[in-house]
Amino acid sequence: MAPSVVAPDSVGCFATTIEPPDGSDEFPDSTGYDTDAMSKRRPFLLRAGYRLLQDLLALVRLGLTSRAHLAAETLFLRKQLALYRELPVA
Repeated sequence: MAPSVVAPDSVGCFATTIEPPDGSDEFPDSTGYDTDAMSKRRPFLLRAGYRLLQDLLALVRLGLTSRAHLAAETLFLRKQLALYRELPVA
């Protein structure tokens, strides 16, 4: 028996069965169904997961940093910003 696909009818119930054309065993590739869609998403999901892990580790690192260290870093960055603002604009 050939495989079939059940399609929704007008009210959303799955009642209509679609058979492959010409009595073949499979649907042709031209049906518009992308079988490689999941494999195309994997690199994106891996990058997103890696970036999420980086952000989580940065948050933990900031949570473990002492207040004195953060105050010193803030002072240093403010001095750097003041020096940058004093540079002449060409």
